[in-house]
Amino acid sequence: MPSWGKIARLKGRRADNVWKIGGLSIEKPLIFYESSGLENFDFVAINADGLVGNAVFYDNYIITLDLINNKFGIMKVD
Repeated sequence: MPSWGKIARLKGRRADNVWKIGGLSIEKPLIFYESSGLENFDFVAINADGLVGNAVFYDNYIITLDLINNKFGIMKVD
């Protein structure tokens, strides 16, 4: 899998629990882990343990980011 200009080996499995984001529940999504890390990203500076990509939401959800008003929206699509 290409990742930041390099080939990365992903490890994946279903989450142990339901993910709750706002008023939406995602039943045990398939999640992946890539161990090499991001060399140019300072997780400590933003008090984060990691990042979430679009794979959890792909084909099933619409995500809205309103950066001007600092709002986040998520909606399940049929």
